[in-house]
Amino acid sequence: AMADIPKSPDSLWYLEGARHILETGQYYEVHPVVVDGPSVSWATRMPLYPLFLATCRLVGGDAQPWIASLLQSLGNAAAAVLVFLVAEMLLCSTAGLMAGLLYLVYLPTARSACWLLTEPFALPFYVLTVYLLLCAHRSEKAACWLAAGALLGVATLIRPNTILAPPLLVGYAGASVLR
Repeated sequence: AMADIPKSPDSLWYLEGARHILETGQYYEVHPVVVDGPSVSWATRMPLYPLFLATCRLVGGDAQPWIASLLQSLGNAAAAVLVFLVAEMLLCSTAGLMAGLLYLVYLPTARSACWLLTEPFALPFYVLTVYLLLCAHRSEKAACWLAAGALLGVATLIRPNTILAPPLLVGYAGASVLR
């Protein structure tokens, strides 16, 4: 079923993690490349992507990779719209249109949108977080700040390096206040 979907050791790990979740109800699973004992995958691999794949497996059975790829591609298209909106907010509608189109034709992003990896899955969450942060900054509404923070938390459950974002955002907010 995965004949045409790019495979890597990481995508195999995520698919195996999804299978393990469905069979045992537990998240932790040894990385398939590590053969001499448990790996630290539970500490470096976040749970949301395997849970997403497990959900795709529940819905689509053997079509799981295709459903996940389709949903990730739709998320990538939504991210292009969000890039347009962010650039429009910061500059103008012409800049927004150019940014959205450049995002769509940027080959590494377009090519990897359907890969079973966390990067293409997380990207729409990152762009939506930036959009919500801009909305929060402009409106000063607590709900926008809360939504942006919650989405950043969700993104952290996809990719662990997202944990670095909150200190950077606090630093940015502090610098903005001091101006």
